[in-house]
Amino acid sequence: MHILYKYESGEANFLGGVASVKGVKGFNPETAKKRFFEIYLDKYAKPESGIGFPGAYELIVQCKNKGLKVAVASSADRIKVDANLGAAGLQLSIKSVRSMKILTMRVKVLNEALIFLKQ
Repeated sequence: MHILYKYESGEANFLGGVASVKGVKGFNPETAKKRFFEIYLDKYAKPESGIGFPGAYELIVQCKNKGLKVAVASSADRIKVDANLGAAGLQLSIKSVRSMKILTMRVKVLNEALIFLKQ
């Protein structure tokens, strides 16, 4: 499995947006992000947490068994992606993304696969 990875921005932008809306003074996105990940890794990035999509793991295994290339695209920071894949028991290798077009295509395909699985 490959991670297509360009930059880290997801949680910092999310937390910063919430802080801005709530009028938090002196907000430090890096400090908040660090604490967010401490909580996330401790409580949520666990095999028994139930955060995965039903059937997603099986889809990935079936695709790999048929010789298909499988990739993960995420706007989340690397630490969160690694934790989630590890909790799911998935091995990965990392390839750098040089084009957002490729990343956008991968996200669209993944979303369509997940919608199909929910049916």
